Amino acid sequence: MQSFSKLKQTLSGVIGLLVLALIVGFFRAPIEAIKWLGAPLLFLPSLLGITPIVSASEIQTLSLYQTNPIVRVDRAGQYAVFTDDRQVLSRANMLEGIGVGWMSAQLTGTQDLPTGQAPPKTIDGSTVLRGVRPYDPVTVPGRAIITFGFPEAGRYVLSYPPQSGTVYFVPDYVTGREVTIALAVAAQIIVVVLVVIVLRWPQLRRSRQLHRLLAHKLAQKRAKDEAFWQVQEREDTQQ
Repeated sequence: MQSFSKLKQTLSGVIGLLVLALIVGFFRAPIEAIKWLGAPLLFLPSLLGITPIVSASEIQTLSLYQTNPIVRVDRAGQYAVFTDDRQVLSRANMLEGIGVGWMSAQLTGTQDLPTGQAPPKTIDGSTVLRGVRPYDPVTVPGRAIITFGFPEAGRYVLSYPPQSGTVYFVPDYVTGREVTIALAVAAQIIVVVLVVIVLRWPQLRRSRQLHRLLAHKLAQKRAKDEAFWQVQEREDTQQ
């Protein structure tokens, strides 16, 4: 019993420290704190392959000082540009507000195309009209500011106005899957609640039984007390 009590106190202390760390982290880096809060909820979606975890090898770090950098697109589909740079975020927020895109991509090797063949169409990045979400990848710093939809794999040249700051080019496993992710998270929460209920049910049942027993004993004691005082009143009346 004492060992269980000590374990309970230890777990309470650990949970308290984690909560404190999250509170401190929220004030120091709110974007990362929000993502870490949502990370446990993505266990089932990632297990089912709905939201694969972005690996370190998939993160391409780019300095915006660099002119026309080349990025690697391993497969056709959605990609995103993340940043945790405050200046870049501020500029991105301003451009989002007026609906202006500022980054585009084009497949490399277009200078060697045969005569008369049109070069690939420039792919304009779409500004992300939202803030950070709990399902954004914790492995990528910051939040998404631009998304791209690439029709084919290859190496692409990015074009944008030169500026200060750093961004991260990564596969986008979220865009277009928000509803599926939300359903998977809801299913996970339901499963966790059911597991907790099943594990806690014997204890809850014993607690209810103990409560009923105590209530019964209390009712018996009240009945005895009332009977005692009724006898006392009759004796006082006879005297």
